[in-house]
Amino acid sequence: MNRYSKLQENCCFFGRPIEPLAFYLPSFSDVHQQKQSPLYNVFPKEIRDLVFEYALADNGVPSPTWDTGDVATNDAAVALLQTCKAVYLEAYRLPMLLNGFFYALNYNVPTRPALSRLGPWQYALIQRLDFSVQQVTIEGGDLEKQLTEWRSIPRHSGAYVAPLFYHLHSPRTDGVIPSHNFGLTTFGEDTPGWHREDGDKVTLYRAFVKNHDPFISPYCNFTARAMVARPLTHLTIRMSRTDWWTWTDSPETSDSEEQLALDPACGKETRPLLTDMLALAAQRRMGQHPQYEDGTWGAYVAMLPDLKTLELMLETFREKKRQLEVVCDCAKTWKFPLKESQYELVCDGKIEELKWANVPDEDDGWETESELGSAAMDIDDDHSSDEEIEDHSSHNNNWGGIEEVEGVNNGDGEMSVDVGAQGPSVTEPQATADAGPLNGTFSPFHDHPTTPDGYHSPTYSVISHDYELTSSPFSPPFSPASLQINPVSPVFNSGSDYNSLPLWYETATDFEVRVVRFKRQRME
Repeated sequence: MNRYSKLQENCCFFGRPIEPLAFYLPSFSDVHQQKQSPLYNVFPKEIRDLVFEYALADNGVPSPTWDTGDVATNDAAVALLQTCKAVYLEAYRLPMLLNGFFYALNYNVPTRPALSRLGPWQYALIQRLDFSVQQVTIEGGDLEKQLTEWRSIPRHSGAYVAPLFYHLHSPRTDGVIPSHNFGLTTFGEDTPGWHREDGDKVTLYRAFVKNHDPFISPYCNFTARAMVARPLTHLTIRMSRTDWWTWTDSPETSDSEEQLALDPACGKETRPLLTDMLALAAQRRMGQHPQYEDGTWGAYVAMLPDLKTLELMLETFREKKRQLEVVCDCAKTWKFPLKESQYELVCDGKIEELKWANVPDEDDGWETESELGSAAMDIDDDHSSDEEIEDHSSHNNNWGGIEEVEGVNNGDGEMSVDVGAQGPSVTEPQATADAGPLNGTFSPFHDHPTTPDGYHSPTYSVISHDYELTSSPFSPPFSPASLQINPVSPVFNSGSDYNSLPLWYETATDFEVRVVRFKRQRME
């Protein structure tokens, strides 16, 4: 084996495909049409698409085993893609389009799916972001950093995801915009009449300048087929019961500095107080909507010009239910004008209520009260919008799947796309054999660690399509010195004695969740 072959085998990307299997198959019209199947000889394509969307999206129904230490599973039927070429070609994009990208900021938890295990074409299909945050994070600037990494403007313009693997901090060549451990390229924009489509051939420069001398290295460019990056259309922001500034304060307090408060116009320098939130809500009801200054999380949301839905999942203790309802009542007045568009996000006025109890001996501690009728899939209704946002998927113009909005993600893991007996996954490396299962618990309403008992909370590692849990200390919210935030009320210090928590917290076993949705509409 020569030196070059050894270097290849030592590369973490060696053997991983940069193009989906679909790019190597005949077109849909040239494969077996499966006329013997009712799925193809009875159902029209519109009905068939709904079947695929239902099968390939996690249904979001609360799992009674989620908080008992059992492994959370995903019910997305990705094996459907292995049935035949016709099904695969029609539906191979859906697992990434329908299931959002989840990241718990401030927690030692890997993203889901893990970006390091995705191919460039899979990264291009992500259009739904799901962030679990502490209030200090959303108001301190970390959310802005995360949203910026997704390069919403190039995605809005229809850039390709470069068909090449990169290390996170490795430099990109000319014409490639860094985006996590991938790159976006506007290849072809200088060509008159160029219309980007999935499967277009894209040429990338291997050298860092276009005038690279081919006599020094003959490998001065690289050509492969690329996937068009989808615009970011859905954003979910979650805050658990321990993520608020005032989560340790007494539920019976009447002090405005010790009650739950949240507002998209606050947080640039100091955290919002109840009086601030109520005053801003009163102004909005009179038609005076404040401008979101740079540094506020309302300005961060406005960075996503294609956003169709913003969803806030807010959890607290049952003892603080009244405070949470005040926050949600004020949230109905919020609006989010989107940059570079004539559209804004407006609350739909329907607050979904979810309740759960930390009763591990019970099979099901869930209750759902919702004006929407169920806690199942949230399918977009684009008929209510005045604008059709171009979706570059040739088979799925309107996403019709799950948002992790009911607060329960049954472990939506990496989507391994195989067809027939193709052997190992063509999209991701397999888990190592020595990755053994560990124990832990999850809260049913969010994917990041919480502290139901003993202030220990899980992280997880990916093993195939499921997630094994491992115990690690929970780091409660505190104000980093690098942030110019002045919390008035006491915030739990991670270095404090865990036994110093208030008595009401020790006996709190019931929890309330409110889901507030904002929909896209044309500005008046």
